[in-house]
Amino acid sequence: MKSKLFNTGKALLLPVILCAVFGLLAGERFLDAKVFSAICNQTVYTTLLSFAMAMTMELGMWNFALGAIIYLSSMVGAHAAETLGLGPVGLVVFPILISVVCCAVLALLYRQIKMPLMIVALGGALVVESICRIIYNGRGASIGFKDGIFAKAPYCYILLVIGFVIFYFLYNLTSFGQDLHAVGSSQEISYSAGLDIQKIKTKAIIWGGVFAGFASIVFLSNNIKIVAPSNEFGSVGLIFEAMMG
Repeated sequence: MKSKLFNTGKALLLPVILCAVFGLLAGERFLDAKVFSAICNQTVYTTLLSFAMAMTMELGMWNFALGAIIYLSSMVGAHAAETLGLGPVGLVVFPILISVVCCAVLALLYRQIKMPLMIVALGGALVVESICRIIYNGRGASIGFKDGIFAKAPYCYILLVIGFVIFYFLYNLTSFGQDLHAVGSSQEISYSAGLDIQKIKTKAIIWGGVFAGFASIVFLSNNIKIVAPSNEFGSVGLIFEAMMG
């Protein structure tokens, strides 16, 4: 327990130290309330995307399709919300729904093909990127500036808190979270203990879709207009944003 609190304290202390260092180096430019608020707002997207990647990474798997899925769910979510006139409600519901469906299909392919998730996900990324370029005649989709509320406080932080609560509960307070830790530590021992490793991996991929949906909401609100990546695997860059913080 003490070790866990110590590690949590270190994780919370690091951004404080970084803020202090940048504040000393940049002075008023960094410590300006508007600038600092904008920096904090931009961290919400990468944090939510980190949640989406964390569960599969715990199992030693990389889901490189998440970037493409975020593009697709953002585009479909924007178009559906604008067409149906659902506003912010549609911007929340549709990206999460599309992300979960895409990750469920990816999980099914992973189980059927029986190849490493990295390979399946890279193939899936190409397919999803192609879909993004085809739908809506290649023009992408957009929302009104007034609908991009989830890129601003307090709405982006509300999404972050909801995502964090769900992630913390799953990761630390459920049998699924304990299974994740067990399989991540040793698949051989977990198999010997009777755990259904494929089922656990499938759940991890699908739950990654839920958090990718949360990230899609903020991504869409930040960019207003979403257009498919111009280059193959252009969507993979979104993943490295989360990895680099």
